[in-house]
Amino acid sequence: MTPEPERGTGRFASGARRELAWAAPVALAAALPLAVVLARGGTLAWGDTAALFAPVRPLVVAALRAFRAPLWNPFEAMGIPLHAQLIHGALHPVSWLTALLAPGGGMDALLVANVVLAGLGAGALARTLGASRAGAAVAGCGYALSGYVLGMSAVLTYQTAAAIAPWVVAGIAVVALFALVAVNRFSSTNSPSTNAMSNAPFAGGAGGAGAVDISSMSPEERAQRLFNRVMRLQSENKMDSVQFFAPMALDAYFALPSMDDDSRYDVGRIAEAVGAFPLAKAQADTILRSSPNDLLGLALAMRVARETKDTQAAGDFAKRLLAAAPKERKKDNAAYKAHAADLDLALKEAAR
Repeated sequence: MTPEPERGTGRFASGARRELAWAAPVALAAALPLAVVLARGGTLAWGDTAALFAPVRPLVVAALRAFRAPLWNPFEAMGIPLHAQLIHGALHPVSWLTALLAPGGGMDALLVANVVLAGLGAGALARTLGASRAGAAVAGCGYALSGYVLGMSAVLTYQTAAAIAPWVVAGIAVVALFALVAVNRFSSTNSPSTNAMSNAPFAGGAGGAGAVDISSMSPEERAQRLFNRVMRLQSENKMDSVQFFAPMALDAYFALPSMDDDSRYDVGRIAEAVGAFPLAKAQADTILRSSPNDLLGLALAMRVARETKDTQAAGDFAKRLLAAAPKERKKDNAAYKAHAADLDLALKEAAR
């Protein structure tokens, strides 16, 4: 019998394949126009790149391929330090890779690599900020083929900076997110109104009794458990704990392989609980775009409109909810059953 691959490994591989859905087109779209120029016998290097950097590039490539630092330029004046001239970025990772993989490519290989790296970085930044894969592809292509990134092929230093800038910003965003979670965790732990054990996201009861082994839960079960915790804490008016657990719950949902309307409703309710009304509205809009009479989508849209003081929209959604309810509630809809209490309350509010 062939052993099954570990669940974590398979999930990682599946996630990596899904990310290729935007990364591969971005890399291709960024490189293709440049490849056409090179195929016609042209060059991408001009301005300072052609006059200042290109003549030195063979020295850098030769040194890196010999696995030694490019320390000296014997061809300028009576010889000058090369590695000390930081503008050449001799030991930059892209410089290393192009020297090893495309030694005959000269400056053109380095410039193509920078443009591709810029596009992938912009896409990665977009994904970090919550964009869809399609949105990441648009962001990556738009940035890689922008006038600035392409125009800075005239000044290698500036183009290299443009290529790594999105990666740096994405890294800062990730670090900031972890810092925010850490600060919230510390604040929650030291808050007199919050008991860390009883509010543990996977605790089974008061004081953490009957805690569940997280590793035994599927991603969907973890997300649902966190959703239930946030909703319970909101009903108990423990808003400090809601603010603490909501980001964890949202991360759990965004990490799911795919999201159905039920999951989007859960995300909308969590966002609504912490006042993130644009996110909640986006979930309602997505649900109603595919199912205009979906009761959960209408209920969520109505609540968000009321919270944001959009009286006209709230009234319109209330009318649609009341009109659709008799037919929709006859359906064998698992999401309707799971959120029956929410729907009952929303219908009462809509009838007022």
